[in-house]
Amino acid sequence: MHPFKLSGIAFLCFLEDDSKFQGILAATDNGLKYGIAGTIGELPSESFNECCFDGLPTFYDVTVADNSGFMMEEELVVKHVMRIGGDNCSLTCDQLQFDTKELLVGQQAESYIAKYFPERFCNQNCYVCIGDMTVDTEHRL
Repeated sequence: MHPFKLSGIAFLCFLEDDSKFQGILAATDNGLKYGIAGTIGELPSESFNECCFDGLPTFYDVTVADNSGFMMEEELVVKHVMRIGGDNCSLTCDQLQFDTKELLVGQQAESYIAKYFPERFCNQNCYVCIGDMTVDTEHRL
């Protein structure tokens, strides 16, 4: 896979228990949309500064898919993406950055989910985080 960098607005729908999320990265420089999916992954083998957190942070394995095949021939899986900040979260690692700018909950989230996400997310007490995301494959692990 050739190195590339994507930046845009991400719309992420988290299950209430935060075990997984699904989303879209849109408004990118190239005008394409990318699928985003995250599931809880393992703690990284390299150390991180645990004293900075209340308890252990959550780490996700995040898949970025280009359904058009324009930028990527295969899905990109980014492991050990650290989540901090509760529902109004940030996701961070060398390859991926996301910061919530708007948090949708309750009926506002349900209306948004019904319109933009798969039916299995409806009526599951999900919430939606909208914010800036950057994916940079030049920092591949």
